[in-house]
Amino acid sequence: MTASSSKRPSQSMKDAASIASRVFGGTRAVHEYLDQDERVSIPILECVGSPSPGWSNVSTVGLHRYPNHLDDQSLRVEFMATAASDARTIANVIATAAFSVIKDGWLAAPGVVFPDAVGMYFPHSTTPHVMWSEPFSYEQLSSVAISGIGEVHWLLAVPLADTEVEVLHTRGHDFLDALLGEHGVDHHDLYRDPVC
Repeated sequence: MTASSSKRPSQSMKDAASIASRVFGGTRAVHEYLDQDERVSIPILECVGSPSPGWSNVSTVGLHRYPNHLDDQSLRVEFMATAASDARTIANVIATAAFSVIKDGWLAAPGVVFPDAVGMYFPHSTTPHVMWSEPFSYEQLSSVAISGIGEVHWLLAVPLADTEVEVLHTRGHDFLDALLGEHGVDHHDLYRDPVC
């Protein structure tokens, strides 16, 4: 995954970046991330020092332009993640996830898991998978009206352990969500102990 200077963005991409950067705060930069073949790109907003020093919030700001079909409707989404790490590394996680939607047609919605999305870039993480969730830390991004596009929904990357993914598949999203909440899980922590 490589980052390059941002190409000329569309108005909806500018709007998405502006909205997310206002919500996140920190020091803002937008970089274009390229897929392995350098044929497809996605702009990523990186907000360093957000939500606090030593942390970074990152967000796609162009994924809303691509189809994401849930039942009989197309759900416009952007991905976001927070990590106590270099912004570029966590940005690679959501860029790769975005390419799975753009190139391979993967569905992105709350409760959906993208296998090994974290483990690919953080090989020692105890939580190698990503489950998409409502952005509970930034509820303002749950549903945002963007001119010319309509409603766009930010999805937060919640890293999960292998055993937690198993519980998700056997007991369901609501059960796992409650279990994570019961244990006070820090969804930013890529090296936490699994809750089950």
